[in-house]
Amino acid sequence: MYYEILVNNISLGVFGHESVRNMHLSVSVSDNVPEIFASAVCEEDGELHLYDWLQHAVTLEDKIEIRHVLKGIPPVPRLKRKMSKSKPHQGTSDDLDETRDRAGE
Repeated sequence: MYYEILVNNISLGVFGHESVRNMHLSVSVSDNVPEIFASAVCEEDGELHLYDWLQHAVTLEDKIEIRHVLKGIPPVPRLKRKMSKSKPHQGTSDDLDETRDRAGE
């Protein structure tokens, strides 16, 4: 899954991976300062990795476009971190029943 991000019709790059589990391409505004973010959780050799490619400031007047592309060569991520495996729930079905009972009180 690959996407290209453009600002005012100028490409910031193609972001993605051949084995994406979860991808975030977004514009966030904090204190009236908008920024573009590109990150993803990807699987490599049976392990999950967080890729963080981009945090780029834009203006409120900029035209932001995110478009799907079939292929691309993403830049080297500014951060790549191996994710730890989540632990499965250790409770029993009785725990779930108790939670349901309390919710219904």
